[in-house]
Amino acid sequence: MRLKDLPIRKRLLVANYLTILVPVLCFALFSVGIFWAFEMENINRVSVISFMWPESGPTLPIQFELTRLRVRMDKWHTNKEESLTLIADHLEDQGLKVALFNGGKPMYVTEHQDPYGIREEAVLSAPSGRGGVAWGEKGIAFHYVSSVTGLEAAVVGADPLVEASDVFAMHSKDLFKSSFVGAFFLGLLIAGLTALTLSRVIAYQLLKPLQQLRQAAGQISQGDLDTPIVANSHDEIGETLEAFEVARLELKEARKKRDEYDKNRKELLAGIAHDLATPLTKIQGYASGLQDGIADTPEKQQRYLHKITDATENMAKLNQTLFLFSKLDLHQVPFHYQVVDIVKALGEYVADQQDALQQQGMAVTFASSVPSALVNIDMDQFDRVLQNIVSNCLKYKLGDRGRLDISVRDVGRNVKLTFADQGQGVPEDQMEKIFESFYRTDKARSHVANGSGLGLAITRKIVETMNGKIWAEPTDPHGLTVYIELPLEEQEYGNHTDH
Repeated sequence: MRLKDLPIRKRLLVANYLTILVPVLCFALFSVGIFWAFEMENINRVSVISFMWPESGPTLPIQFELTRLRVRMDKWHTNKEESLTLIADHLEDQGLKVALFNGGKPMYVTEHQDPYGIREEAVLSAPSGRGGVAWGEKGIAFHYVSSVTGLEAAVVGADPLVEASDVFAMHSKDLFKSSFVGAFFLGLLIAGLTALTLSRVIAYQLLKPLQQLRQAAGQISQGDLDTPIVANSHDEIGETLEAFEVARLELKEARKKRDEYDKNRKELLAGIAHDLATPLTKIQGYASGLQDGIADTPEKQQRYLHKITDATENMAKLNQTLFLFSKLDLHQVPFHYQVVDIVKALGEYVADQQDALQQQGMAVTFASSVPSALVNIDMDQFDRVLQNIVSNCLKYKLGDRGRLDISVRDVGRNVKLTFADQGQGVPEDQMEKIFESFYRTDKARSHVANGSGLGLAITRKIVETMNGKIWAEPTDPHGLTVYIELPLEEQEYGNHTDH
């Protein structure tokens, strides 16, 4: 995970922790480096103690090594002789002579020295008792015999307590103090640089997305809904940018729907004005003929009145259709749903309407690939769908005779209804427009009496309200096929999948 993907609160905590930890780690590493430098120079533990506390002279390190020698002599066994010789080597570094005995026989002695002479000098100078140490102007003497292992140690040498100048060597301690003071200020410098660097990084990671957020809000407020808003992180600001992108897409979709609604509204008003103009013109013309005495015979007067009545009825039908369309558009038409076997319903419809359609020159067939299909629909509204589709087939049949083939088959969770005629058909580039309000293949809209152009638009609204979908495709070799898919009831869908 990238640092900028962390929540802002966690990033600030990490920055604070690093500001503290980095200097501490640097100080620790610097300190370890000082002691590592001692080790690289083969400086033993005694020399380190002398280096850090030079005012104690060699007294403290010599006492330290003599104590270690006593302890190791009490715990000594034959395979650890090197542990004693290592301590002897450290004492020799302080200018002392060492002799070690086992069973009265020498087991270690300082090079070019007489072990017995060292023991004799230590016994004479050191106080009696186990582990006696003598310090004086003549030098230092140490004699110890282990009551556990029987080992014997003798250490003698000049008194190294003070230097010839009688002044302690303080340069090593000053150097040691200066090193740690330098390490302290180096830690402060590193802490400052770390805090500065982290603050710049955090500020950059916060200010850049905030600027991007401000720009996004500005472009949306100015109506720019086409420029994508990209979130480069997954923190709080990134989530806010993603929310702005969702809002932008929703606003863009809402604006698109609004524009489509405005366009449809304008087309609807234009269509209403056009379709009302024709019958109104007819009514006005025939009424003027009656008023001006043009219809001077009873027969002509009766014909004029009949034309006026027909135009008025067409206007009434158009008004009813418009009223239904507007109520459907506003979702004000109540739907009374019931579970219906669509196969049975379509079969009964074809049987009831077959003779009447035959008389109008339309042959109708019905077939189903399933014995039954249960759907939840409003049967009255579905009858309106059937009437609109069938009347459309009648209106655009070729010649005096036409054919309509109705079929049913299930497709997964849906049932698919097919209405295929062999009429005039519709150009493919206008296939989607046939479900729009006031669309007619008659571009001049001169035959208003043949229909309002709202039939298929009403059909689509009814089907979509019943959770279905409707579309059209060309019929081969000519004609139009309307498809309707309706969701099957869950029980019915389960029965079909069992087959």
